[in-house]
Amino acid sequence: MNPLAIDEQTGFLESSNSLVTLNGIRKTEILRLAQEYIDQNGKIPSLITLCKSVGISLRTFQRHIQYDQQFKSAFREVLLNGQAILENVMFNRGLEPGGFMDRIAWLRRYFPENWNPEHKMIVAHENKTFDPTATEITNYIDVQPIDDDKK
Repeated sequence: MNPLAIDEQTGFLESSNSLVTLNGIRKTEILRLAQEYIDQNGKIPSLITLCKSVGISLRTFQRHIQYDQQFKSAFREVLLNGQAILENVMFNRGLEPGGFMDRIAWLRRYFPENWNPEHKMIVAHENKTFDPTATEITNYIDVQPIDDDKK
């Protein structure tokens, strides 16, 4: 593997001595194309299509995502757009008859404490018994037993 160096213009890492390099300019182009596709189509583009559009392999893209944290962070924004789009579709389909899976997936995502069986809740309870030697009693109710036979 070729060592990666920082492209001073974009701040992204690039491999400088490779025949087909994913440099800062190509990374910027991937991000631009992805955002353009989202804006025009309301969904995220195929990763393979993005890679082909700048002349790189999927393996090269994955390697750069792994090592270039700035590019990874920038591409995560594309994925967050996709997540938001899917959540909106899931919510809308959940409102339709028979949309149980979409409903439950949305509820588990946003309200896991109520809807996700993997969400664990710990209930703490202190068991106190009556201590007749206690000098202070709080929160009591004064009652007098009534004998039912004397009514």
